[in-house]
Amino acid sequence: MSKKLLFILKGSLGMVAIALAVSVLLTGCGRRYYNMSQSSMSGLSDGYATNFPIVLKDKNSVTELYLGQQAVLTVRDKETVKAFWSEARDAGSRHIMLSLPMRWDSGEKEKERLLALARHITSILQEHGADKDYISYSFYRSSDRSMSPVRLQYKSVGAEVEQDCNQWNQQLITHEMNENNTDYTDWGCVSQSNLAAMAVHPSDLLTKRGSVNAGSLRRLIIFRRYELGEPTSSRQGL
Repeated sequence: MSKKLLFILKGSLGMVAIALAVSVLLTGCGRRYYNMSQSSMSGLSDGYATNFPIVLKDKNSVTELYLGQQAVLTVRDKETVKAFWSEARDAGSRHIMLSLPMRWDSGEKEKERLLALARHITSILQEHGADKDYISYSFYRSSDRSMSPVRLQYKSVGAEVEQDCNQWNQQLITHEMNENNTDYTDWGCVSQSNLAAMAVHPSDLLTKRGSVNAGSLRRLIIFRRYELGEPTSSRQGL
């Protein structure tokens, strides 16, 4: 056998040996990957959306006015009432409840004074779009009326995560090996809580709302201003 032929045979055997070695390594990697995935998938949860679901509940929103012996509202108090109605309207609530503090020994004169104050608050609410027919009054007992607030209330739907977002398990504290690749106890809780807090209309988390058509004329005006290098923002007066 010539030296040239012997060299070719040796080279071929070497290539075969390398191919076999690579095949064995790939097979081993495949087996390890398969075992790891089986172990990982068996311990995985359904995710943070399942572990920390956002729940919709009836919410009672209260704004308090500390008026003391005032017969009318100050400018600051009126702004507070205006902001309260703006929140109630945005929440889709039309029913407003005014709770007035009354001492147990108050007479008819005091009651009439409180009702006059309630009518004054009602007039402010009406100025900003509230319906008088959906505003009601009630009284609650107070030992010191001068220190007790007038409460403005409305009911709406609120979103929240019921679980407490401070449940750190021992695995995270001691930095133990997470062999099953499972989520930490608290993973995703804060994100879900923040999402619930940011939802202006919590019902949007359940159902979608219809969209409106874009203003094509307004869009052309903005494009034109942009091309001319002019400001594209809306002008706002002081």
